[in-house]
Amino acid sequence: MAFRNPLYLNYELLSNLADYYEIELPAEAQVTRKNVAERTNRAGVSKVVDVGGERVATEEVTEVFNRQARPVRAMNDVVDGLIQDGGLVDLAGHPSLPVGQRDVVQLEGELALSPATEIGAVMAVMIPKIMMVVGTPGLDEEAIKTEAAREIILGGGAGAGVPHIFSMDTEVPDTRVVVVADPAYLFGSTKIDDLDGEHTVLATVDQLVGVDRRYSLERHLLPGVNRSVRRAIQARGGVSSMIASSSGLLGRNLDPEELQVNGPALVLTTVAIY
Repeated sequence: MAFRNPLYLNYELLSNLADYYEIELPAEAQVTRKNVAERTNRAGVSKVVDVGGERVATEEVTEVFNRQARPVRAMNDVVDGLIQDGGLVDLAGHPSLPVGQRDVVQLEGELALSPATEIGAVMAVMIPKIMMVVGTPGLDEEAIKTEAAREIILGGGAGAGVPHIFSMDTEVPDTRVVVVADPAYLFGSTKIDDLDGEHTVLATVDQLVGVDRRYSLERHLLPGVNRSVRRAIQARGGVSSMIASSSGLLGRNLDPEELQVNGPALVLTTVAIY
């Protein structure tokens, strides 16, 4: 089997797949190690006559410790197991295979960071400011937005913990592929920029967007936003209005259309990138 070296690995999701498809993982194991040590005692009486002796005893010491899981081997075992058991839709080798929602898929192609990611980073800063206005009547909303824009500019536009959206150029015919990746699962010393380029993606199909349909990426970019916050956003013209006002403050164009995925399309939740 081919060796795959991950740049990105959601080990929890990988473990769930292994559990569902009954693939054994090299998880934590309890290891017992026994050591035999020699102990020497010397006894003597020294007055007029020396009497000396040595006694040698052996002592067995048992150590029990946990060996940590091996994620690289686990990932390779899961992919190989899925291929052998028919649980994987291999679009890398057969791009025209039919795909259903929640299917596990493997694709090859070029990943490119989508402008939707920057919109998510901006929203991650803007939303807490909106909640300040909602929770404290009388605050100057424009001043709050200006403060948020300043934070975005000084922080380089990055929103901590905001999922990154990638478009993927694949051989899958007439289908847009959108890859959602959480920076928390970057593997080893990988940086988010390392995901740009030609890679293989193991993922589950989060959304299968049909022809003449649209799907919004808002819920991916605003994780944990509850209904009351969404209502507050809608009361201020919705996400599109917030993005438009942010564009003016930031001095660069943020197009709300980048949040819309037109079908036919696959929106993927990433398990691994290698």
